[in-house]
Amino acid sequence: VCLYRGKLMTMKNIFYKGLSLRTDDSNHKTHLWFIHGFGETADSFNAVESNQNILENYSIRMPDLPGCGASKGITFESIDDTVQLLIECINELSPNKDIILIAHSMGSLIGEKIAEKLSHRVKLFISIEGFIIQYKERFSSTILQYDEPQQFYDQFLKKIAELMNTGTISKTYLDHVLSCRPQALYAWAKSCYAITSNYINLECKLVYICGTKSVYKPELELLQKASIDTMAVDNCGHW
Repeated sequence: VCLYRGKLMTMKNIFYKGLSLRTDDSNHKTHLWFIHGFGETADSFNAVESNQNILENYSIRMPDLPGCGASKGITFESIDDTVQLLIECINELSPNKDIILIAHSMGSLIGEKIAEKLSHRVKLFISIEGFIIQYKERFSSTILQYDEPQQFYDQFLKKIAELMNTGTISKTYLDHVLSCRPQALYAWAKSCYAITSNYINLECKLVYICGTKSVYKPELELLQKASIDTMAVDNCGHW
């Protein structure tokens, strides 16, 4: 439940072809589509539901990606399949509306492909530490060591536990990962490491947000060289 123009407005959960989404009841000219990061769910964007400025000017659409959260009933086969499902969903729930994409981490690669295919409608793409340059130090790169989804998932959980002990990751992230299917995370990571980002070449307006504690400096340098608007948040990490 959130407050809109002095009235309580309820966010509702709906399903589209097995995909779970949180949406509001408004129908503004511009719709915000939030794409969560690897191992997360739409809950990672909960804070927007209490942002008065957003509620007064935009409609909210927040899906759980296939195999994650309440969308565990459908399978994440590949980024391309997921992109196609999201585009169908956007066309159904945001017909003839301007779109702003907000994507976190590896969700940014999914957002890129949506922006390419819906270039006439996507007006702005905000990437929150998106996957711009591949490098083996990434947290999700452990996928490259394993041939089986469950193997990867078990080791991924161990790594999360280690990082929780150092304060790098919160229990909230662990809770999100536990709500995801091992196969979905495995397929998502495999897909991501098989493609190259095209973020800096997209036609829409671009904004890149990062934390000073976690930003990959070569990535930031590439973005600045391409004259992409960047915003670094002090004392903030990836999550």
